[in-house]
Amino acid sequence: MRKIFDPRYSSWTIVRKKQGYIGNDIVDLQAAGPEQRHRNPRWMDKVFSPEEQSHILAAEQPEQQLWALWAAKESAYKVFLKQEQQRQFRPKAIQVQPSEDRYDYRATYNNQQVNIQLSASRFYVHCLASNTDSYEQQINILRLPECSQEEGRIKLQNRLFDGLRYRGWPAPLEVQKCELGIPWLKGWEDYCDLSFSHHGDYYAYVITFASPKDAKF
Repeated sequence: MRKIFDPRYSSWTIVRKKQGYIGNDIVDLQAAGPEQRHRNPRWMDKVFSPEEQSHILAAEQPEQQLWALWAAKESAYKVFLKQEQQRQFRPKAIQVQPSEDRYDYRATYNNQQVNIQLSASRFYVHCLASNTDSYEQQINILRLPECSQEEGRIKLQNRLFDGLRYRGWPAPLEVQKCELGIPWLKGWEDYCDLSFSHHGDYYAYVITFASPKDAKF
């Protein structure tokens, strides 16, 4: 189940799909700037494979497609980072393959694969990467133009906590990060996986639950 919301406001999606690793990334298309990166072959060669470049240049909106593939690589990297515990982002090494469904991608790196779901509008592109099916995923996207980055981070985290409390999760709730910057929900890391992203005015999180009993108390 996929829903695309008015990106100027909060969005909440529930995707019923077993527990695994997830990653997400969002690109604010306005903050990305007026520069047409798809017209810069030197930059394109550093980031995208020849096949990916062909896909970008053949799109009706090549600049939006470029940032969709970039977000796909970023979200996939967050999954691979959790798997390998090594921080080494090399975007060209992550190969993204679009499917017949323009909202579904597959990314590969070191013989590992993840599936990616894309949500796109004229305001932003958002990608969710996952290496397995999960019982339930919740996606929340906020536009916070008046907030500093730290204020936005706190508001997004509070939105996460509000949603979990509504579902009956006991307090206190606390997000922590490891040395690699990977976030987890303290005390609940065996029951859910978590990913945050931010760019420009947009903030997003995704949380996935291991089983029905973990999604609600």
